Parts: sequence; structure tokens; C-alpha cells
Amino acid sequence: MAAKEPGLDTEEAPWQKMVKVFGSRTATEHAAHLLPYLKPHFRILDVGCGVGSITLDLANLVPDGEVLGIDTNQSTTDMAKQMAQDRGVSNVKFSVGDAHDLSAFSDESFDVVHAHQVMLHLPDPVKALTEMRRVLKTGGVLSLRDNIDLYHYPHDLWIQQNQGMWNTNDRKTGAEPQGGLYIHDWTNRAGFPWGHIQESPTTWTVTTLEQRRFFASGAKTGFRALGLKAGYGIEQDFDEIERRWVAWAEKDAGRMMFVDATVIAFK
Repeated sequence: MAAKEPGLDTEEAPWQKMVKVFGSRTATEHAAHLLPYLKPHFRILDVGCGVGSITLDLANLVPDGEVLGIDTNQSTTDMAKQMAQDRGVSNVKFSVGDAHDLSAFSDESFDVVHAHQVMLHLPDPVKALTEMRRVLKTGGVLSLRDNIDLYHYPHDLWIQQNQGMWNTNDRKTGAEPQGGLYIHDWTNRAGFPWGHIQESPTTWTVTTLEQRRFFASGAKTGFRALGLKAGYGIEQDFDEIERRWVAWAEKDAGRMMFVDATVIAFK
């Protein structure tokens, strides 16, 4: 039997890889712009919570309050519930929900509404932000963080081409993959006055071998079938893209830097 390429672990399910990388995100690193505004009694809505690692951190920071995390994916919220149980966090709940429709929640029912890397995936971010503003208490805090661009090192034209495919496909669905460039404007269009909006840049860098292998594996499990169906390339193109991702992942100097924008807005 041929040896398995180190970056393409076909035995591990994609959700397991997701948990390993995105499940390691912390509020300290990925929601630092929000933390100074938190108070122990706050009620927080985390929109697009994913597997819940940031959500659980927020819950620990509001011990006398409550955090509700919603995501469109049932399996993701199930993983978040399990993570909460494993960590013994009791002031948090997870459920399936859509950012565009928060009708399950009353007007002015949360002190904070938080969304991390969510707006860039939505076909109508202004509608979602309008809903977030509705459920936010007067004087409450909206917290957003979305990607503007990502850069890899060492540079590889095949990887750059693959990233361009992702962006093209996202825009075909009505989303904006560089949403961080727009979130301040979307926030204002949702009803937040310019004088109530604070913006700042931030970054996140993938540095470890495990993280790099996740992205290499994502090139195989996450986009190939869709890319072929959409006509972004032929089999041989995606074979080469996979090889380039795997080679990048195994380089000690390999890095992936995400350049993001954050918004804090007050109702």
C-alpha cells in the first residue's frame, strides 16, 4: 500500500478537522475588541457561533449572565452543546437559527450581539444586521469581525488561484468574501449612526503544522467537487492544487495570515 500523503488524511472526517482548528479559537484572540465592554450580568447572542469555542469563552466572562449561540448547521450546534458539556459551562445554550430571521427573540432582549466571520457569508448582511439591532437593548453593543483578505507564505500561484476560485464562488451565491471591507457601511445601513460605530483592523495567523494540514486537507475535501462542477478547472488542475497545498503545509515556514476588520457599534 502506498504511503499516505501527510497533509491529506482521508480517514478523518471534515468536521473533526473543523473542530481542531476553528474549535481552538478563543475570545481573547478573536473577540478582543469586544471584551472591554462586557459586564458579568450581560445577556449575549452569538450569531453564527460555529462549534462554540468563542461562545463558551464569552459565557465564562459573564458568569452572572447568559449566552445564546445560534448557527444554521444542526451538526455544528450539536458539537457546540457537547463542547459546553465537556467544559462544564452551564450558562450557555445553542440552537439552530438564521441571522436573517431572529424572530425567536424579542425586541431589546440582549446586551451584546456578536458575530465572528459571519457577515461575509450572508446574501443580505444589512437585513441580518437590522435584525441584530432590533434584538439589541438600547445602549447595547454590536460586535463584528470579518475577513478582508488572506495571504499565504511561501507564495504559490496555484494556491492563489484556488483562493480566487473560493471568492468567485462565494460571490455567485450573493455573499461577499471580503466582507471586512464593508461591515462598517452595512452596520450604518442597518440603522447604527456613524457616530456610534468604531472600526479597527486585526489579524490572525495560522502557524502550526496541524493548522496548515487542515487547510491542505480542505483543498481536497472542501472545494474540489464544487470547483469541478462549476467549471473552475479540470481534474488535473485540482490534482496540482492539492499537491501545492500539501507541500505548503509541510513547510516549517508556511504561514497563512488573515487580515480582518472589526466593528463595535452602540445602539
